[in-house]
Amino acid sequence: MLHRRHRGNRITAPPARHLACCLVLIAAFANMSWAQRATNAERKTARQFESVRRQPSLLFDFLREMPKGGDLHNHLTGADYAESFIRWAAQDG
Repeated sequence: MLHRRHRGNRITAPPARHLACCLVLIAAFANMSWAQRATNAERKTARQFESVRRQPSLLFDFLREMPKGGDLHNHLTGADYAESFIRWAAQDG
């Protein structure tokens, strides 16, 4: 990648497409490595979830320790505001 070709007394950098090809290969290998780690993490998380899914207190702890407390995807237009829960709780006594 970093070698230079000699042309007479001049040193020239490799062609841009050669550099682009190398960058694509580096990105592909990095992505494969990341995907493997993600797969292992997902398997570990799935095993842990299966071990606590029928135990409410452990399941609660499991979800609370997740990023964002288990709330991984939320749209404001489809979400209830905390104030609504407080109002409903007050109405319900």
